[in-house]
Amino acid sequence: MYKATDELLRRPVVVKVMRAEGRWNHLLRARFEQEMRALARIDHPGVVGVLDVGELEDGSPFLVIQHIPGISLREALRAGPLAVPKISGILRQMGAALRAAHAAEVAHRDLKPENVMLQPRENGGEFVKLIDFGIAKIDKSGSATQATTVMLAGTVRYMAPEQFDGRNSAASDLYSMALVACELLSGHPDLRALPKKTSRATRAALESALSFRPEDRPRDAQAWSEQFAGTLDATPARRRAMAALVVLAALLTGVAGVLWLLRNSANDVRIVEKVGAFDPLWEGFQTHNEITGTVAENAAHTGYDGWRILTPTQGYYFHPFTSGQKRRALDRGWKLTAVIRADEGGMNAGADFTGADARFNVNIYRDGNRESVQLLTQIVPERQGPEISQSPPGVYHRYELLYDPSLRSASLRIDGELKLTGYRGCRQFLEDRGLNFGGAVFKSDRASGSFQSVRFEINP
Repeated sequence: MYKATDELLRRPVVVKVMRAEGRWNHLLRARFEQEMRALARIDHPGVVGVLDVGELEDGSPFLVIQHIPGISLREALRAGPLAVPKISGILRQMGAALRAAHAAEVAHRDLKPENVMLQPRENGGEFVKLIDFGIAKIDKSGSATQATTVMLAGTVRYMAPEQFDGRNSAASDLYSMALVACELLSGHPDLRALPKKTSRATRAALESALSFRPEDRPRDAQAWSEQFAGTLDATPARRRAMAALVVLAALLTGVAGVLWLLRNSANDVRIVEKVGAFDPLWEGFQTHNEITGTVAENAAHTGYDGWRILTPTQGYYFHPFTSGQKRRALDRGWKLTAVIRADEGGMNAGADFTGADARFNVNIYRDGNRESVQLLTQIVPERQGPEISQSPPGVYHRYELLYDPSLRSASLRIDGELKLTGYRGCRQFLEDRGLNFGGAVFKSDRASGSFQSVRFEINP
């Protein structure tokens, strides 16, 4: 790719030249011609325009496209978080550009911050332009002969599930745009990384666009982007409404009413969780003692479905509870669910209610081919608590602790089967670590295992 000058019109342009030899020549030439056809089919100011095509003396084809002065969305993100009004404007323009591409029966297939350019306006703000349709798919070629080629293309972090099977559509672009929206709001292309203050309407809009099945996603990219941007634009109005409600409460009920209102409108979320093959630090967790982690492969070695941890002694990830979360959990009841595989030593997941009650832990111990589960009631001078053997060892099992506030105790289910009742937790070595999971050595030199998910949920 080269930056050049159009000598006739005296304007900067970008020249893309395809150079390849041998067996790669046919594939890259086809990709190059695909980009030329794709750009030629789209007439919209939000999509980079094609100005000329041709071949060099050595037969290498070239494409001349608009040069977009400005920076990419990726570069803008490196400078720090974007203001909400700017995010709304960017997504609205992206949606309009995608609608034009989809109307021309073209799916971009590689939508990401690097392929979104921000061109400054003279009066402030910026134009949004989509670039790099180099792996775009034209859904209908218009020719009499229809040939289908399955090709995995795109940037993995922003690809929709069906793209891994070689299937692409307008719905795939919408999925990618929703991940870009998540990144604009949180810094990560991940729904679970959204700030706690994110509104329910915003989350719902993102969840619809990130549906696993393409047919469950909204059909129109522009309509969805308008709806989503509307949920962001409404946030200041909701805050003003809450402020007005606080003032009204003060007038009607005095200080006690205000305190009640503030307490019940706090950002104490009902669910705290770590899901899938994502770094827990991205999801708000902290670490205690020596612990390292990486993604865990699934059994078929075709992808990643969990987070694998390793510790030479004892360490864990934790997400503290607020006092409000503790109070509501113990008043209403709660459920701790963890899907764990113990490979060596001990793995554990727990909920710590320091200052309000005990700590409730599920501990899985691996000793060669023997595996056991223990609910600790005492640690010093020796570990005590109900224990059961488990089979088969070395595979993922689903553990559920369900706390009943009327009984002030929890029951344990393993893979859906009730195993124990009346567990009242342990009151030794409380550390106020909230939701926690990790490992510790047990008849071993180290501890290792994988967590597919860890979820703490306060009853509604």
